[in-house]
Amino acid sequence: MKRTTIFIFLTIMMNFNAYSHNSATHQYIVIEALKLLEKQFNKNFSELDNYIGYLGIDEYCNDTDWHNKGTLASGAYLEDIWDPVYNFNIKLLGENKNWMTTLSHFWDPDYRRLYDKLIAPPCSGNMTWLFKEVAKNNWPTALDKMIKYINGHWYVKKYLGLNAYNFYDYEPTGGLIDYYFTGNIYKKCHNYYNPFSPYGFSKVDDNYTVSDDEIARKKLVYNIIGRMCHLLSDMSVPAHVHDTFHGLSAYDYYEDWMGQSENRNYFYAKKVLEEYGGFIDPYSYKQNGFNSPIEYLMYCMAQISQHYASRAINGNDIYNENIGEIKSVIDKFGGVGPTSTDGISYNHNNDDLAGIRDATFPYLIRATAGLFYWFLINGKQMVTSEQGDEGTFCVQMQELNLWKKVDLEGNHYTFNSSENIIVCPTGHEQEPDNGPFVIHNTAKNVTFRTNGSIIFKSGFQAMAGSDVHAYIGTCTACPDEDKNPKY
Repeated sequence: MKRTTIFIFLTIMMNFNAYSHNSATHQYIVIEALKLLEKQFNKNFSELDNYIGYLGIDEYCNDTDWHNKGTLASGAYLEDIWDPVYNFNIKLLGENKNWMTTLSHFWDPDYRRLYDKLIAPPCSGNMTWLFKEVAKNNWPTALDKMIKYINGHWYVKKYLGLNAYNFYDYEPTGGLIDYYFTGNIYKKCHNYYNPFSPYGFSKVDDNYTVSDDEIARKKLVYNIIGRMCHLLSDMSVPAHVHDTFHGLSAYDYYEDWMGQSENRNYFYAKKVLEEYGGFIDPYSYKQNGFNSPIEYLMYCMAQISQHYASRAINGNDIYNENIGEIKSVIDKFGGVGPTSTDGISYNHNNDDLAGIRDATFPYLIRATAGLFYWFLINGKQMVTSEQGDEGTFCVQMQELNLWKKVDLEGNHYTFNSSENIIVCPTGHEQEPDNGPFVIHNTAKNVTFRTNGSIIFKSGFQAMAGSDVHAYIGTCTACPDEDKNPKY
């Protein structure tokens, strides 16, 4: 019986080699999400641009250098390669990838279970705890890992010299955002080679704070933000929100199909912005009963995906219909795609898989843009000194000139300015992307708000049936979409 149990356990663990969307897809999502945000704001975010990376970057890493791979695209890729939170890092012979890193990439939002106290003991060098927790069905979820990235529960290992190294583990006194500003990181312990120890080394507790310089801390922060994007992306895959582990022979049809460039490239920033809407506002979390903006993004994405079946579990629509755009997305797109399984497989012809993509992928790009928005607000890269607490009105720019060609067909677009808004201003006729500003009849919740004037010039068109509002004056009782202006 014992041998049978061990065999079953190892078989399950082998199938944790689940690399969700492939590396290029994760990177594509990150890149298109930033494009959408910049197109929606009609401006560039220079620091994000500098740390975005590029499609196809395939750096490998280990525990001593993962934090030096300092781009969003690198982090999105390396989340499948190295786990700096739970230390789920076990390599098969001849493999570059660790085959258990994706253990924490699953979350069933219907249960919303959290194992917030589960974290690897980085100074112990003992992996026994991992197998005990997995055997108890106590593996952490993707939401758990998101929270630990935000709160600072990740470790960095730096070599001191031959057979000696430091461990740094940031305690939750300020988390990722505090580290971004201060560079303060907690030196927990260091290990050194000891041939007389049963583990081959000995541990010395340090327990004091050191500071990383600006280059080091930005590399680490943008790597982690990229990893967070990866975890959010996993919530767009039905298998990852039904806790259907896969890998090796038990692959997932949808993930494999989305790994083909022609399938993922069908949706790109401009198409998503104009046909589906702007970024998902993470600051709607409070009125919807969530603990944080990131939990809200994860939940909404996961519930849309859970409408569809995985190989082992039928899809379901167990969610609060008043939350976000979940119901509208499922009502509009949920009629196409597999919602049931025979326990082994689901319908996976091209139309079925495209049905999953058409419902989940545009929302994912918008939600990832919302994650960037959360970081820009907290990192004070977006607003002026007039910014108040989260959820309050803040001035983001003075005169807003909207001259680029736009076709709005989706939901929630807010244009805010402290002075004037001019739609289709003159003087940009020679720009290659100059053109009309059209709000189609399917567009909802389009808001213009300014303390100055709003001028609609020739080229602006709001079609009959569109939902458009224009306000002059300070916002005193703003609807939800105005609380954190999107322009």
